[in-house]
Amino acid sequence: SGESKDSLEHFYKNCFAGVFEEKSCKNAKVLAIKFQDQAKLVSLLEKAKDEKALMVEYERMGRFSESARLHEKFELNKSSELATYLKIAALYEIDQNFKDRDRVLKMALKTFKEPLDPAMESALFLTLEEAGLVNEKTMLLPWSMERKIRLANRFSENRNAKKLVSSQKVYAGPLWMDMALENIEKDFQKFNRYRFYGRNSERKFKTKVRLLERFVANAKTYLEPSPTEGRAYILQYLKQAYLNLGTEIMSTPLPEGLTEEIMMQVQANLTQLATPYLTVADDYERLQVKELENIEVDKKAVVTGYLEEFASEERTSFRGIISEEVKTTKPTMAYDYSPVDSFKTVLASDPYNEQALTKYLEFYQAQGNERLAGYFKGRINQLKENL
Repeated sequence: SGESKDSLEHFYKNCFAGVFEEKSCKNAKVLAIKFQDQAKLVSLLEKAKDEKALMVEYERMGRFSESARLHEKFELNKSSELATYLKIAALYEIDQNFKDRDRVLKMALKTFKEPLDPAMESALFLTLEEAGLVNEKTMLLPWSMERKIRLANRFSENRNAKKLVSSQKVYAGPLWMDMALENIEKDFQKFNRYRFYGRNSERKFKTKVRLLERFVANAKTYLEPSPTEGRAYILQYLKQAYLNLGTEIMSTPLPEGLTEEIMMQVQANLTQLATPYLTVADDYERLQVKELENIEVDKKAVVTGYLEEFASEERTSFRGIISEEVKTTKPTMAYDYSPVDSFKTVLASDPYNEQALTKYLEFYQAQGNERLAGYFKGRINQLKENL
C-alpha cells in the first residue's frame, strides 16, 4: 500500500541505497513525518544536510546542544537581538552544557550597550545570576539605576559601588546608610572632641558652635531620605551633640575664691547660655520618639538598645546595623540532574510526548527556576494548540 510503515521502510532503504534516490528520499520523509518516526526523519534530514530543519528537530527531540549550535550558525550575527542569545544560552543550559552557555552569555554582554526594557533586563540578569556570572564588573553594564544600586550594595567594598551610592540624594540601600553615618560620625567626633575651656575661651566657644552648625547642616541632609531606623540613629547624634554642649557649658570650671553671690550669678549666666542647647536636645528627643513609634515592636526593642548603648558611650557608631536580606540564587550548575536522563530519552524518539515535557517543567519548577520552566511551559502550550 502507498502509505504504510512498510512503504516507509521501502522508500527509506531505497533512499540510502541510491535507488530512485530523489523520489525515494522525498517519499520516505513524508511518511516519516506521518508515522512520527523521529529516528528515520532525522537521518533523512542529515543525509539531505537540511540544517534548518535539523535545528528544529534536534530541539524538539532533546538534542539541545546540537540545536543550539545550528541556532548560532543561522541566527547569531552583528545585529542579533539579546533575546536570541538568551534562547541559545538556555538550550545549552538545559543540556547541562554550561561552558557553551557561558560563552554565548559573554557574547551577549558585548552587545549590551544601552538600557533594556524592564522585562528583558530581568531576564538577562536572572540568566547571569543563575549562571554564576554576576560579579563586581557586572555593575558597569548599562542596567537601570535601581539594579545598579542593588549591585553596589552587594559589592559594597568596591570603589565604583561607593562612588555610585554616595552620589545618590535618596536612600540607596545599607551601603548608602553606612556612608551617611560615617560622614555624620566624623563631624560629630570633631565637634565633640573640641574643648572651649581655658584661655581664649570665648573664641574657642565660637569655634565649637561653628563645628556644631556644620555637623547639624550635614546630618540634616541625610535625615529626610533615610529609612525610619536610620533617622532614629541620626537623631541620636543630633540630640547628643546639643545635650553634650549644654552639659559642657553647665560644667565650665569656675575660678577659685569667688563669693557665693558671684558664684550664683555665674551659674545663672551659664544656665541661660546652656538652656537653648538643652531645649533643642529635647526637641530632637521628641522627634526620635516619633520615629521609634513607626518601628515594629521587636525591632524597636533592638534599636532602642543600640541608642541606649550610644548614650552611655558603650557604642560609638551605628554603622553596619542596617542591612537588607539578599536573596541567594542557586546556580543551575548545582542542580541534581539525575532524573533528567529518563525524560530526555523519551523525547529522543517521541518529541511530542507531553508527559516528558511536563516532567522537565516540574524538574525546573522544583528547583525554583521559572525561567527554564517557562521554556517547557511554552512547548506544552504549543502542543495543546496543535492538537
